[in-house]
Amino acid sequence: MCFEIFENSIINCPIIFTTSYNEYWQRAFKLNSVDYLLKPVTKQKIVDSIKLYQSVKEFYEEEDHTNNKLMELEI
Repeated sequence: MCFEIFENSIINCPIIFTTSYNEYWQRAFKLNSVDYLLKPVTKQKIVDSIKLYQSVKEFYEEEDHTNNKLMELEI
């Protein structure tokens, strides 16, 4: 299973998972997943996932969000 590979490696890039199984989406989002596409995958679903990735990327490129107030909360 691909999760074993990802869990035993350092993942520094976003991932778009594509699968026929709907039960693994929670594991996927713990591994830098941007989206989780269920088959059958259409061109529009792929385009939407890439747009989602681009918008998140642009958000973090605009300014340094590491000092975000949410990160300063004590839990």
